Amino acid sequence: MAALVHHHVHAFSPRHPSIGHFAGGFPSRPAPPPPPPFVLVRWTPPRPGWWKLNFDGSVYHDGSGRASIGGAIRDCTGRVILAFAERTEHACIGEVEARGLCFADCTWPWTTGATISSWRGTI
Repeated sequence: MAALVHHHVHAFSPRHPSIGHFAGGFPSRPAPPPPPPFVLVRWTPPRPGWWKLNFDGSVYHDGSGRASIGGAIRDCTGRVILAFAERTEHACIGEVEARGLCFADCTWPWTTGATISSWRGTI
């Protein structure tokens, strides 16, 4: 599913007769920043006979000390084998994301000897 957002900008003259009480104009303001580009992300299945683990971590930097991990293991047809989500101890994002991998490994110890690949390459 992809979403498309339109931003509308209305221009008018400060001396337009319908807004006569603003005849002096408005103070100039900097233009708003452009909207961020859209990125479409889709899950891609593993090779036939393989399972795929997707996991992520999040760290809040608002003083709350919150951090969370979550993930899912799916087979080559997209069927969910295992899904998890939980709060974890606050730390840097790399450590929190590593906890997501450790959680899956401790839950399903069959991952010992598995090939672990990421978008950065094989680990």
